[in-house]
Amino acid sequence: MKKLIFLFALNLLLLPLKSQTCSSCLVNITNTDTLSYSVTTGQMFCIGDNGSFLGTITINGGTVCVSGNFNPKNITFNSGSIINNGNISINTSISLSTSFQVINNNSAILNINGSMSLNSSNITNTGIINVVNDINNSGTIINSNIINCLQLNGTGTLNNTGIINSN
Repeated sequence: MKKLIFLFALNLLLLPLKSQTCSSCLVNITNTDTLSYSVTTGQMFCIGDNGSFLGTITINGGTVCVSGNFNPKNITFNSGSIINNGNISINTSISLSTSFQVINNNSAILNINGSMSLNSSNITNTGIINVVNDINNSGTIINSNIINCLQLNGTGTLNNTGIINSN
């Protein structure tokens, strides 16, 4: 009986660590996909646990929800959001437009092979963010885990209860 109570208590403790699930998906990538997509307002574009997206994507108000691997050949951030529960690799510098939101959840990894600029946009990080160059913040960063970058600068808001490694 004690073992059962312990397992129940452990599940309750770990429940907040589970990633947000992707639901109501207009598109759900479950294998490798190299096509081109535009995600508009109200739409959810999902990459499942075993999915790998390698195509071109424009985010026009919708949400990209990643549980697998998201490594777009080309990406345009007009408006909307990304929820990362898996692995994202973007092979260029990025500029997040006004009101764009990135949520990098527990155990998720976001890699940017360049710099990242937040233009009145928001990042919430409970995972790991790796940016090869600078993060230019004129938005809001909420970090409770790890951000690695060359330098974090700008006049935006920073709420940091985690670790920011800058070299």
